[in-house]
Amino acid sequence: MADDQFTSNVRSIDACSPHDLNAFCALVNKAGEVANLSPDWVRQHGLKLVFVMKQNILAAVGALKKPDPGYHQACFQKAGVQDQWPLYPVEVGWLHCDKAYRGGMGYRVLDALFAEPEGRQPIYGTVRTDNLVALHVIGKRGFKPIGSPYRSKEHPEAEIQLLVRAGSG
Repeated sequence: MADDQFTSNVRSIDACSPHDLNAFCALVNKAGEVANLSPDWVRQHGLKLVFVMKQNILAAVGALKKPDPGYHQACFQKAGVQDQWPLYPVEVGWLHCDKAYRGGMGYRVLDALFAEPEGRQPIYGTVRTDNLVALHVIGKRGFKPIGSPYRSKEHPEAEIQLLVRAGSG
């Protein structure tokens, strides 16, 4: 599919309609990586959301987040680098691409988010260690593993890798 068939739209939480938030949550929940993401939770913890559309079809989403403090600290503690959490105030996550539109979409989502002022701060994210595509994509966008992998709460058979990206200005 040609790159110009898709449009990326980054919105602050305040600029998102209830319909936007419902569609965002539906696509994220479809992935099964997050336990029942709700519009209220997104409103509370989201900074910027990206919506990648092909005509009127939502193809991919992602977010920059202001993480819940307890969760934020726990990610770094579980990875064995608890002293590092204050250095990374923003989380990237809630990324998902509909299977029909995969193939470079992760780069589009991340690039749109990282073009935002919040996306130029030091950022952390978590990825399952068996998700080799996501690890490759996020690595190509400057993220480095930090600490040790730890067991996933949502998927006890899987491990999570904590990754960080230095700020870019």
